[in-house]
Amino acid sequence: MSITNGNEALATRGALVGNAAKLAQEDLVRTLESEINDKKLRMMQLCDISPENTQDTKPRGLAAENPKEWVKQIHALKVDLALQEAELEIAKETLTEWFTDASTGTAS
Repeated sequence: MSITNGNEALATRGALVGNAAKLAQEDLVRTLESEINDKKLRMMQLCDISPENTQDTKPRGLAAENPKEWVKQIHALKVDLALQEAELEIAKETLTEWFTDASTGTAS
C-alpha cells in the first residue's frame, strides 16, 4: 500500500477505522444472537419435565426435584432473555444506522 499524499492517508485511515468499527458491530450482533440461542436451548431443557420413559409417571428434572429453584431459574432466564433480545435489537439498529448506505439501503 503506497500513499502519495496526506488526503489519501486520511481517506485510507478513515476507511480502515470504519471497516474495523463495522466488523466489531457485526461481531456484537453475532455474539448476542449466539447467546440468545444458548438461552433458548437452556429454557427448552428446563421446561422439559416429561417422564424419562412411558412407564414412568414422575416428572423429571429440577421441576420435580426442587420446584422453587426451577421457578427461580426459569424466571431469571426469561428476564435475561428479554433483556438480551432488546440489546440485540439495539445492536442491529446501530449496525443499520451507522453501516448502511442510505442511498442504496445496503451495507457499506
